[in-house]
Amino acid sequence: MSVTTTQGKGATTHAELRERWASDETRRANGGWWSLTGFSIQATIAFERFVRRGIIEGRSDLFSFEDVSDLSEVGEKIRLIQVKRTLKKAALAAAVEEACKIVALCSPELLKKLEFQIICERDEAGLKPAGLTAADVFNKDPPAPAHLKTALSCFDLKEPVKVMGNPGLSLRRTLLEAGVGDPDKVARDVLGKLFDAFDGRDREGVETALLSAMADIHAAVRKDVKSAGRILTPDLFERRPASGVTLFTGARPRLDELRDGAFLARPLRLNPLITAAEAWLSSLEDSYGRDNRKLPVLWLEGRPGDGKSILTLQLLEALVAERRRLLSITELKDPAELSTWLETASRWISDSPNQAEIGFIDDLYYGLELDGLDGLIDRAFYRGSPYVGLLTCGMRETGEVLTKTRHVEITRVTIAAPNQEDFEALRLWAEQRRGRVLPVQARADSSLSEYVVRLSSEGVDQVRRSLGVTDTLRAALAINALGLPAPRQLVDEADLSAFSAARPDINLSPVEEGGGIRIAHAEASWPLYSDAVGEGDLEAAWGADLGRVMGFWLESQAPAAARAVLGELMNTRKVQSRLRQAGRPAQGSVLFDAARRAYEAASGQALRAPLFRQWLVATLNKRQSVRSLQEMREEGRKLLTLPIADPEVKAEVAAALLSVGARDVDRAYAAAAHHMRRAGPSVSAAKFAVATLTHGFEGETADVASAWIVRNRRTAEIGDVLARVLNAKAPAELKRIAVEFVGSRLTNPISGAVLAKLATFHRDGCFYRLQDRWLQHASDPAHALAVYREQLGGSQSAAYTGRALAFMQMHPQIAGGQEVLALLLRQRGGDPDVLSSARMWLDAYPNTATATPILIDLVEVEPLAPEDLQRALRHVDRGAPGGPYLADVLALVLQSADPAEQTRLRGQTPPGLIPMFDKLLAKRLLRTDARLSALQNRLDRRH
Repeated sequence: MSVTTTQGKGATTHAELRERWASDETRRANGGWWSLTGFSIQATIAFERFVRRGIIEGRSDLFSFEDVSDLSEVGEKIRLIQVKRTLKKAALAAAVEEACKIVALCSPELLKKLEFQIICERDEAGLKPAGLTAADVFNKDPPAPAHLKTALSCFDLKEPVKVMGNPGLSLRRTLLEAGVGDPDKVARDVLGKLFDAFDGRDREGVETALLSAMADIHAAVRKDVKSAGRILTPDLFERRPASGVTLFTGARPRLDELRDGAFLARPLRLNPLITAAEAWLSSLEDSYGRDNRKLPVLWLEGRPGDGKSILTLQLLEALVAERRRLLSITELKDPAELSTWLETASRWISDSPNQAEIGFIDDLYYGLELDGLDGLIDRAFYRGSPYVGLLTCGMRETGEVLTKTRHVEITRVTIAAPNQEDFEALRLWAEQRRGRVLPVQARADSSLSEYVVRLSSEGVDQVRRSLGVTDTLRAALAINALGLPAPRQLVDEADLSAFSAARPDINLSPVEEGGGIRIAHAEASWPLYSDAVGEGDLEAAWGADLGRVMGFWLESQAPAAARAVLGELMNTRKVQSRLRQAGRPAQGSVLFDAARRAYEAASGQALRAPLFRQWLVATLNKRQSVRSLQEMREEGRKLLTLPIADPEVKAEVAAALLSVGARDVDRAYAAAAHHMRRAGPSVSAAKFAVATLTHGFEGETADVASAWIVRNRRTAEIGDVLARVLNAKAPAELKRIAVEFVGSRLTNPISGAVLAKLATFHRDGCFYRLQDRWLQHASDPAHALAVYREQLGGSQSAAYTGRALAFMQMHPQIAGGQEVLALLLRQRGGDPDVLSSARMWLDAYPNTATATPILIDLVEVEPLAPEDLQRALRHVDRGAPGGPYLADVLALVLQSADPAEQTRLRGQTPPGLIPMFDKLLAKRLLRTDARLSALQNRLDRRH
């Protein structure tokens, strides 16, 4: 394609260039080069700042054209920018081709001012315009070499291709934060108005367009629009003069502390995180292209107290302020803001150049159960996938749990534990900050937070260490040391002021969280607490303070928080670790006994009911000696007689008495059985029934659980219990209740779980009719799949084969589908529809263990299809789970084929898989099991 020049003199201004471009390249002028409608990147960045100051911050005194001076030409250059999401060779070639066309429209004078640049989110191969040839750029009729040479010379010499964020995201988020209902449309409209006004000469026209755009934004603001978080832009990371010499020991680092230089730079730890984050950001397009309805999460994990949150902040600074890899990031404070952010984010569009929006939340796990996270993401993805990625940090154990969630696609990056070089660098930095020598040695197992406290304590005598710690502040530190928030009412400003006066070398930086407060990081709280106790009995003091806090939570009507404290005590690993840190190993029941005494003194008997079960277990396990097991059981019996308003609490007490330490039937057992037989639906009663009946239906306790089910048989809550406990040995009455439950709730999701369990043993005509009715109404694919799996393996399989195939065609990528497909292949292996469904499912689960059974069945289908052979060979060649057994099956099939068939199959095998083909053809089987023997016999009979 040759480059043609418009008749007459070339364009001398940006405005003339736009006119000629629109005339000569009508189709391209409507898209493609953003730059021909203005300086999009610079203009959007400048305009976003202007909108934030004028509308969100209300600084109307700064409304001046100079505030958006980037809208005018920068120096002598006119920079023309094209934005790509992923830069591939074809996209780069197209950009250079357009650059040649633009060059042909310019006068020599304008060419001297022209500068091209390509902005992309992802550059797959480090492509550069100078690396292209004319053949790469043009399909035919290449222009004169001078055209291409001139175009390439106009690209920015330092960064012809720049990987960075799209500033449109920052503008969109700012408009949303300002209360604009449709930020995408408003952003397009106002930017279009500004770009249309700019022609490189008419300053007044641009200023008028700017004021008009601001008026449009004001008009679009609504009070009911939800926004989330704080937008972190490069200017928010600008460093400030240090305001103090304290060392950070707070619960959570803040951006302001980063700006104040309160954290040590750790490039050796940070650089690997930057590399991992860059790779993760570049993978987001592929992640959303798979449309797996999962939230991509970059999870920075490591030990508690080793600076994960600080490194995360420093990573954000590198991505936003230094490298400009992101133009902004949304800082989220809590799960509520995370939910709003997900719901208001831009939806994924496959052909859009927009970059993914990135959110940041410090320590995602705090305040959010993982089931809640799954549900939160599922709701946010209900109307399409928001194009986002979340950056957060936490402990390694939490990362393990996150890998098991349904709606999180987690990328885990490990932050190594500090070594002696890290501690020494921290010590030298602290000495420079404090202005004095700090000769403190670090223990091998120290965390950075704990070491900072020791550095801060250097030269401070024991009396001064404890002077500023009031009793209430000490209790708060005691609970914080377990990693839990303390009651906010325990600590007031006077407490914090007293501590600051006594220890000005320490910055506590408390944060509110989950209805409580964290005074310091858990790793810092413990040495501060130990200092406050001094030479006294640390274990007894800690137990007493924790008991006081539990009692306080109960008196404050916060039983869940009190349970969390006792739960951490029951998990003795952390307690023993803390005591070992202080050089005072645990001694029997000292801590629990002290906690129990303080707990009883701080709360009334009725209020203590929510913690009864935990204390009963602690007594059974000989953790406490203050109360005997019999005394605890008697306490439980009395609780059942008290006027406790919450039936859930009484049900839990009764369940505990029935299942914990009840080897002999006593008065407490009888009272609990009486209460449970008459109890209504509750979580505790349901848990008791499930825990009891999953072990059998015999015995008095099982009779109590069954009686509770019978009493509540008409409630929706009973469905989950039935789905968990039913089996062929269940009493006839429970089976009848289950059948009635399904029949009366065909459209209730839980009915599918109950039906799937019934299908494992029910085989009469009435049940089949009920099952068919449910399948007609089923909106629960997972349990419908389980029903088909059971029936395809039963005596009535012929009646369900066609429906099971239709189901798999409607749900071609359903998780667990391999079991139904394997059964269909064994029954109707030659059916093209069955084969098509199996292959479609395999496309969604390549190289997985779940793919192996289907591949085994596929290669047993006669005749062996070349595409199935290739799938199986590739599965074995890549070392996928189950590959060795598949290799044995495949070897049998290939070796049993006649020579002509072997030659044909080998000829249709891709070159890269032929070595594996030949290896299997010559393979000598060292083992045979029942299935391999049956396959061998069938193949032998064929001949």
